[in-house]
Amino acid sequence: MALKIQHIDPYRCIGCNACVHACLNDVIRMHRGIAVIQHQEDCSQCFACELDCPADAIRLGVHALPEELLPPFARAA
Repeated sequence: MALKIQHIDPYRCIGCNACVHACLNDVIRMHRGIAVIQHQEDCSQCFACELDCPADAIRLGVHALPEELLPPFARAA
C-alpha cells in the first residue's frame, strides 16, 4: 500500500522551508510563505518532510490515493 503526502496544515505551517529542503522529489513548494503540495504524484514516501517539519504541519496517508486503489478496510463506508 502506497502512502503519499496528504495534507499540509496552513495554520500550523511556519514557513521555515524545512520540508521543501527535505523533499528529494520537489513535491513541496512555498506559496506566499506557506508550504503547499505541488507535485503529489512524485512523492516517494520517504517521510523526510513529515519528520523535518518542526510545526508538525505535514501528514502522509493512504487517503490521498484514488478510492479504487485503496484496500477495502481504508475505503469510505
